[in-house]
Amino acid sequence: MEFTNNERIRSYSGTELKLDTTLIWYKDKWGYPDADSAYVMKYFDSLGYPNDFMVEGIYSDTLIIHTNASDAVFYRLTKVSDDPQ
Repeated sequence: MEFTNNERIRSYSGTELKLDTTLIWYKDKWGYPDADSAYVMKYFDSLGYPNDFMVEGIYSDTLIIHTNASDAVFYRLTKVSDDPQ
């Protein structure tokens, strides 16, 4: 998964580009009326289906996001350099 400088997200399967779409960032309570609001990252896949992830936080160079479910799946996306050094 790749985040670009122009608010887009790209994903590949091998060398084939599977996803290239705009990211939407917003603040929401995400269905919990008594909770503080949190940041949500959203995008629509190539079939038009929405994908929403709550932003848990950014720690060092790692973005932690998770699904909105009682048995949520957590993702840790780490920044890597394109520099081959």
